[in-house]
Amino acid sequence: MNRKQAGAAAGKKAAPENLPIAVLVAEINRNLEVLKKRGIPVWDWDQKKRELHRIRIFGGKVYFLAAEQDIKI
Repeated sequence: MNRKQAGAAAGKKAAPENLPIAVLVAEINRNLEVLKKRGIPVWDWDQKKRELHRIRIFGGKVYFLAAEQDIKI
């Protein structure tokens, strides 16, 4: 592949700003699954005992599912 072809291929990559919201939410959920498999929970910033489990779209709005865990802070 020459430089011109490489530049054209790089230009075809979708920037996150241009991706549909559903694709972004699906990617966040995949990342959450990878972190969970590695044993790294993602916590709610404001309510430190709540662990983030999933993000969903309902009625065009993005929501997250977090459950309170019994942990010591």
